[in-house]
Amino acid sequence: MDKSTTTTTTITESESSSSFLPEQSSSSSSISNHVIPIDIQQQQQQQLQQQQHQSSKQQQQQQQFSNYHHNHHQNQQQINVIENEKLTTTTTTTKRPLYEREISELSIQFSQFLFGNRFARHLLYAFIFVLYNLFLAYAIHKSWDKTENYCDGVKLLVIITALIYMSLIKRFIIVPYFWPIISRSFNHLNDHCISDLFRRLLRCLCWTIVLLSIGTIIGIRCYRQPERIYSVAGYFGFILIGFIGSKHRHHINWNQILWGFTVQLLFGIFVLQTIIGRSIFQCIGDKINTFLSFTKSGTEMVFGYLSNGQLLGTIAGNYTLIIGSSSNIEMMMNDQIQVQLPSLPLMVQSSIFALSGMPVIIFFSFFVSILYYYGIMQIIVNKFGHLLQTTIGTTACESISASGNIFLGMCESPLLIKPFLSSMTKSELHAVMTGGFATIAGSVMAAYISFGISATHLLSASVMAAPAALALSKLFYPETEQSKTTVDDICLEKGSERSAIEAGSNGAISAVSLVASILANLIAFVSFLTFLDAVINYFGMMIDLPELSFKMILSKLFIPIAMMLGVEWSDAERIAGLIGIKMFINEFVAYQQLSEYIAIGSITNRSQTIATFALCGFANLSSIGIQVGSLSTLAPARASDLAELAFRAMVTGSIACFMTACVAGMLI
Repeated sequence: MDKSTTTTTTITESESSSSFLPEQSSSSSSISNHVIPIDIQQQQQQQLQQQQHQSSKQQQQQQQFSNYHHNHHQNQQQINVIENEKLTTTTTTTKRPLYEREISELSIQFSQFLFGNRFARHLLYAFIFVLYNLFLAYAIHKSWDKTENYCDGVKLLVIITALIYMSLIKRFIIVPYFWPIISRSFNHLNDHCISDLFRRLLRCLCWTIVLLSIGTIIGIRCYRQPERIYSVAGYFGFILIGFIGSKHRHHINWNQILWGFTVQLLFGIFVLQTIIGRSIFQCIGDKINTFLSFTKSGTEMVFGYLSNGQLLGTIAGNYTLIIGSSSNIEMMMNDQIQVQLPSLPLMVQSSIFALSGMPVIIFFSFFVSILYYYGIMQIIVNKFGHLLQTTIGTTACESISASGNIFLGMCESPLLIKPFLSSMTKSELHAVMTGGFATIAGSVMAAYISFGISATHLLSASVMAAPAALALSKLFYPETEQSKTTVDDICLEKGSERSAIEAGSNGAISAVSLVASILANLIAFVSFLTFLDAVINYFGMMIDLPELSFKMILSKLFIPIAMMLGVEWSDAERIAGLIGIKMFINEFVAYQQLSEYIAIGSITNRSQTIATFALCGFANLSSIGIQVGSLSTLAPARASDLAELAFRAMVTGSIACFMTACVAGMLI
């Protein structure tokens, strides 16, 4: 019994071991029929293990050999690189003078000491602070009486310095130390000492005072110039249109809408009526014009006379004048007179638009990118957005986007709230799109200023359109959902560039594509507009209407809108045509046509101002695709919602521009 078991186990073990031996696979049938002794089987297993051990050892040796050669090659390369660096450093150090090496070493040591030592850094800031104030005091002593107004010279520098110091005091002293105490005291007073009835009465009293003040100012202006009543009627007429076209009339928050329009009217009164407001915005407009004029030095260096039309050289020397028109050569020779002309400059030609107006966009984009790198633009947008949120009561994303549209374009401003676009409500998306349609970008504003459009009016229109866009957006598409974002969630980050020069260079390069798109659209749309005029005129000739054209149709179609804005009847058809071009083509072509009207004096100053405010927005049919495409790229999941809201937002943005023009018509 034991023997049989031994034999059986031997057979099974031999079968299992034979499966690992490929050379014995052919004799597996014979092995299964014979009994193999145990000692022979053990010898075979030992031989197999020895062969496997030798093969693995050979593989390890080959791997070590290859690793050695690889490491040796890398080490040799590193040695060569180090030797080359030593050679270059020795050659450069031998070529460089001793004082340059000492200066470089001292600069490296100073930078390490400055950035590694907090006390030294603060000491440097204190030194700069003292030095600047000493300079300011000396400048005040020398030139204060010589400066005529507060928009120039040392007086402007004092105002800017005071604003900076006030902001620093607020940030580093009031907010961390005094604001918590003030906030707790105010909350305690509001919760325990003021009743709800008194709070409502106080709110009603404030609203009554504000509305009566606005009504009194507008009433006095309309009494002095009755045609301003058209602008007042148009303002309330556009509000009625918004109510009729509202998506959810029962959900309208009239408190938000009233606040939005009140803020717009207060901005308008401050900018257009008060001496301080007019002076501030006039000063800002003049400084913007002066700043943008520095673009000429760059364009003249690159494009020469093509950018300014001034040909180089002079007219001077002896010239022969032939008097008379006789065909007889001898008589013409007798009538020759030698004239010597003085040195005169060559005739000034008309400059090329693409080389004179468009470089302003590149320079402005360069400067804005530097401000964005240092965080200055984020601070301005954040403060203005906080003001809109506090007064109107809109959400954080809506307010930040609306304030960003004052300075940025409708494609750049949504980048400020990019992480929240996918979770925003439809009403918030509608507000974001409306703000983009109701304003223009700062870079494009620079191009309009180069046309001769008033910088003060363009800047005022952009500021006044922001609260109007929010109010009208909540009127056309009221909020029916709960917002998921707060102001604490939004963080306006700085740019990813490593230096200000890199940021400015990237901004200038990115503006090249904007310039190219503007020029391409101008060529395409102006050509298409001329084509439409020719086609419509062709059919008009058949019915004895040779003056019929596309511009004429737009002029007749938008006359009611122009009259609601308060435009004089003599200019209504021209301004209506500009509004139609802006709606169906774009505002760039409309502003170019407006600049021609201003140059030849075919419209009054009042109509110029109203048209400037009415055209100040991206609301046109061609911008719908741009807006939907850019926002869909940032939030692909909301593409269908964006397409649904686009046309309504474009109409809302257009009415926001018209209401801003109505405010200007009431007050100018």
